[in-house]
Amino acid sequence: MALRAPEPPDESGTAVRAGLTGLAQAGRFSTPERPTVTADELELARPHRAYLLGLDDLQAGRALEAAQLTGWRYLVLHRGAPVALAETVIDRDGSHVLAQVNYGPFVAGSARAFDAAEALDTPDAEARLLHVPALHFLALWLHEDTPDAVLVPIAPTISGINANQPYPAAELLADLSERARAQADQADDAGS
Repeated sequence: MALRAPEPPDESGTAVRAGLTGLAQAGRFSTPERPTVTADELELARPHRAYLLGLDDLQAGRALEAAQLTGWRYLVLHRGAPVALAETVIDRDGSHVLAQVNYGPFVAGSARAFDAAEALDTPDAEARLLHVPALHFLALWLHEDTPDAVLVPIAPTISGINANQPYPAAELLADLSERARAQADQADDAGS
């Protein structure tokens, strides 16, 4: 079942397209099948809001409401296959700028997480990215206007958490909070 997909701001899509065009024109965008790709061969798919949850929020046991919107993320397709991720951020002026283009394992991982999320019966859910940089953790956040949010971890993920498996957000955040507190304790011990 398809997830809700909000329309991203025009400025975000424009920033991504301009960045991809620049990379392609400079010969710096390639796929395994083709050493060079032109910008018109690329398609943006599955736009979703990107949110960041900080280590301090996890250590304090804060829920998803503490996550901060940072920008938008897109799967970049070439001939219908995912080949990259492109992410914009909202700068201090409120403008959307291209922050990164990722060609690594999170590309396939994100595509698989979307497939797993769409297999769930959550037609009113909006797919969002939840990023916890301090724990190297990414998940699709299936946001609904209910307190029962679901998180689908994106591969590669951290040990003990299964990629593409839906978790109740409260349960997974409790696990991540424990990991965040353990990381802080290790940092305190190292500093002593």
